[in-house]
Amino acid sequence: MTRVIEGLKAAQAHAAPGEPLVVLTHSMGGQLIYDALTAYLPADPEAQNLRVDFWCAVGSQVGLFRELGQFVEQEELPTPALRDSPHAGYFWNVWSYSDLLSFRAEGVILDAHDTAFPFLGNVRSDHLAYLANDDFYRTFAVKVRLHTRQNT
Repeated sequence: MTRVIEGLKAAQAHAAPGEPLVVLTHSMGGQLIYDALTAYLPADPEAQNLRVDFWCAVGSQVGLFRELGQFVEQEELPTPALRDSPHAGYFWNVWSYSDLLSFRAEGVILDAHDTAFPFLGNVRSDHLAYLANDDFYRTFAVKVRLHTRQNT
């Protein structure tokens, strides 16, 4: 987790003034960022001003882990805390019916927004298909513009 936190701090430190911090995670990376936003950053006095303005979890298990009570913050808080974290902005969860390793987060994590991408149903390749899909990147770009400080 130290590398994740240090990476977020470095990204913020190198950002231009007013530039939003955008994070894209895939698979288990989603669980790392969720724990960072809800447990580790709030406990780090050096990270008080660190905010991920837009987070996209692709093909992740964040919703499943939240339902199973597997996150650090759940040991102390009975309700989803992502929306209450001063470190978290917009959360977009991207999943697919044919990706058996991806799960919905909407309705499980407050303020999560899901988008299901249709793929061919090839279990071996659909878990990575988002990252090679032009429509995903076009949608990602539009969502970042709509949901970050750049538009305020």
